[in-house]
Amino acid sequence: MLSVSAVRNAKPQAWRDAADDATQAAQHCRDVASDARYLAQTLTQTWPDDAGREARQRFVQHAADYEIAGTILAKLVIVYDAFAGHIDDAQQMLDSALDYAQRNELTVGDDGKVTGEAEKGPEIRTTGQLVAGGPQLRDQLGPDDGQLVADDRQPHHRD
Repeated sequence: MLSVSAVRNAKPQAWRDAADDATQAAQHCRDVASDARYLAQTLTQTWPDDAGREARQRFVQHAADYEIAGTILAKLVIVYDAFAGHIDDAQQMLDSALDYAQRNELTVGDDGKVTGEAEKGPEIRTTGQLVAGGPQLRDQLGPDDGQLVADDRQPHHRD
């Protein structure tokens, strides 16, 4: 489980930078693949014997391998960018939850445990519950969302 400090200190820009690096590496792989295909074609004309045929096959295989590497790196760009976006979202939600806690004189520990007296609504015991909306959403929760627990320790369900 992530700690509050781990989310706060996460660096989404580092993942964006990794995505940029992967983009450059993917392009490099595509360039190498193109060069290898060109060399294989050139060898067809300049080295027609069995040794030349074997060399061409190797260049064709190298071209395919580099093309696959470029495709994989391009897919990693998508993952890295999405991860950076998720970190941004998590940090925004955490900031909102911590702001709510501060406004309501609640204390949030690094483990996410919430302590203090809430002025109204059910007891909130985790940062996740603050992010989920705290007492404001209590009446909107359906039967599968019994995460918020009222002061009497009974899950709240819509009637």
